[in-house]
Parts: sequence; C-alpha cells; structure tokens
Amino acid sequence: KAVGHYRTALGLSPNLTSVRLKYAEALEKAQRFKEAVEQYRLVIKNEPSSKEARNALAELHLRGKNYDSAIDEYKEVIRLDPRNAAAYANLGVAYGAKGATAQEMDSYRKALALRPKDPIIHYNLAEALDKQGKTKEAQKGYQKVLELKPGDLGATLRLAEMEMKAKRYGPAAALYDSVLKSAPKDPAIYADAAFVHGEIKQYRKAADLYEKAIRMGVKDPQVFYGLASIYEKLGQKKEAVAFFEKAAAARPSVETYNVLSLYYMKEKRYDDAIRIYQNL
Repeated sequence: KAVGHYRTALGLSPNLTSVRLKYAEALEKAQRFKEAVEQYRLVIKNEPSSKEARNALAELHLRGKNYDSAIDEYKEVIRLDPRNAAAYANLGVAYGAKGATAQEMDSYRKALALRPKDPIIHYNLAEALDKQGKTKEAQKGYQKVLELKPGDLGATLRLAEMEMKAKRYGPAAALYDSVLKSAPKDPAIYADAAFVHGEIKQYRKAADLYEKAIRMGVKDPQVFYGLASIYEKLGQKKEAVAFFEKAAAARPSVETYNVLSLYYMKEKRYDDAIRIYQNL
C-alpha cells in the first residue's frame, strides 16, 4: 500500500526528492530491489549530495553482493561525510568480500579511529588479521571485543579455536564451555569441545560432548574415532569397539584397523581379525 501511495504522490509531483526517497525505501522493504536501486539513483541524480540516498544504495549493493558498486557508493558517502565510521566499516566488508585484504584492514582501522569502542568493527578487523595469518594481532582484536562486549559468542569461539590450534587445551576448554552455555546449533562446536576436554583428561565430559555432536548429526569418522578412544580410556570396551568399527566403515585407515585387530584378537573374534589383517 505504501508503494502505491508513494507512486501516486510522485505522479502528481515527480520532483519531490524526499517522497522519492521514501518510495525507494518502501520498494526495498517490499524486496523489489531492482526498482529500489533505480529510485535511489534518481534521487542521487536530482540531489547528488544526498548522503541518505547514497548510503542506502551502498547498503543495497552490499547486501546484493554487488561489491564493486558498493565500494563506489561508500567512497562517495565518505567524500560527503568523512567522519562516517559505519561507511568505512561497510567499505571494509565489501573489500573483504573481494579478497582485497589490505584495503579491508585499512578501512576498518579508519572506522575504529572514528569509533574506537565499536565491538563489531574490532571483530571484523580481527577476522581480517586472522585471514592474513597475523594470529597474535587477531587474538588481541578478539580479546578487545570481549572487553567491549563481554560474552560475545563469535569472539569467544574464535579465541577457543585459536587456543586449540596452539595446543593450549586448558584455556581452549574454558572458552568452549563459555560458548556451550548458549547451546549452539553447530555440532562441530561440540566435537571440538569434546576433543579439548579429552586432551586435558576430562574423559566423561568429552564422551558426553562427542555423543551430543553425533546425536546432532555428525558423521565424521574422526569424531567416531575420538569417541571410541575416550570410551577406551573410560574402560567401556564394547562401546569403544562399536565406534572404532564406525570410524573404519566411514573412512578406512591403518590406525583404526590396527586398534580393531588387537580388540578382535583379544576377544577371539578370529574371522573379524583375519578380515582386518587382509584389509591392512
């Protein structure tokens, strides 16, 4: 209805820029994006200094993954409004999507110079640094996010992954525990948390987390192998064998076959042992 009324109003007075801007916004909300772009461009043609229209058009291009056009428009927004931190931040997002990491980081740093306490900009810069392999700087960036926004899940998860990669399993386990309080829907998080808890010998908790990941649909043989190894440490031999078998069925490996062959020999399951040795 809004689109229809704005169109009628513009039919009566086509030079009302403020109405055309509202018309473009209504088209955008109605998900008629191509028409919205046309109207924003008309606003800019009639009023080149319209920061509102340029910013809206830039955001529309960014959401539509039209990154070159988004970059051009955000540059214009910044020319008109050099202290627009959000424009610099979104310019960074567009550069990052194109793989232009140097320009991406430069844009984020300029955004932070204007808005130093924005956790989202700190997070985006940390991600860009992480992509460049600048791990220590990225880590400091994620820690800064947590200073500004305690409990931020994204930053906590990134830090947990970094600690796990560096084999600092104790700190990694604490960070994963913090993430798990929010009951994430990604089963891979439970599997990673299980792994680090297993490395610090919290076997019962590791088993529970592996089981949760599998119930959520994980079919990764590495997860099966990890749970089997934990069951082995807990003395649950029957369960361990079952999951070593699942791991071997999903992805045969010398390591898994060796473990299974030993179990089969101990249990006098000689036909199964022969089959495994033939596979080896």
